[in-house]
Amino acid sequence: MQKFIKIVLLSSLAALSVYSFGPSAETIVNKKKPIAEKTSPTATAGSETKTSVDKSDAKITAIKSKLKAAYPDVNLDFIQESPVKGWFQAGAGNTVLYISDDAHHMMVGELLDLNLAEPDRNITENLRRNFRLKLLNGLNVKDMIVYPVKADKKKQATVIAFIDSDCGYCHKLHEEKDKLAEAGIELHYLAFPRAGVGSETYKHMVSAWCAEDRGKTFDALMKKEEIAQKECTNPVADQFLLGQKIGLTGTPTLLFEDGTLIPGYMPADKLAEEAIKHVKKSSTSQ
Repeated sequence: MQKFIKIVLLSSLAALSVYSFGPSAETIVNKKKPIAEKTSPTATAGSETKTSVDKSDAKITAIKSKLKAAYPDVNLDFIQESPVKGWFQAGAGNTVLYISDDAHHMMVGELLDLNLAEPDRNITENLRRNFRLKLLNGLNVKDMIVYPVKADKKKQATVIAFIDSDCGYCHKLHEEKDKLAEAGIELHYLAFPRAGVGSETYKHMVSAWCAEDRGKTFDALMKKEEIAQKECTNPVADQFLLGQKIGLTGTPTLLFEDGTLIPGYMPADKLAEEAIKHVKKSSTSQ
């Protein structure tokens, strides 16, 4: 990417990358008018609100234009005013961008609100969590491999796991699915063959997803048993792409009902505890 300045805020805060886009976007939007326009003394409260909205829309238009010129491949999912005066926040997949309202500078990093307690302090992660939640809400459970809770147990929470049949820690998670079922945790698998679409792992996972009994077939696959090779219309490639969009870096990757992401394996007892905690967090925050 273009030249940037890295700012490190203490050892515990993430680095911020700062980018400059050149001339002020206000100049692009309105070359003849001054940046700060005075409101007429006779303007009503309603007209002041409309003027403010119009200015915000103009800035958003300028930001989009400048960003598109600088990074043509970046597609924004949203753009809105941030909690920091003079800055907008925008989402491009799993990446959150902070852009000055004159469209001159951009930062990529973590924005923390020191007035809030954890886990709500990280404003950037809250945006990412909402983004993941929106994607997860659009999924169909029929496209997943589901391991339900025990018949005599009440369902406490659902955990979605991006899984790879050739991943060691995925095998460890799979071995503990009965413990999770006993604890009231329903386990949903999404395919994420790390070797990519078309790989041997991908073909094995497609065979499992195309089987009449997905759960039993995937159990056999995880035990390194031979399974019948099958092909059908399946969601494996789409789930792999979804994982990339969310920003997966490995497997297993665990997602809770409120959109919280946990990379890597977590022991069954701890996983059940965390999953239930995030269900409660989700229900109380709505």
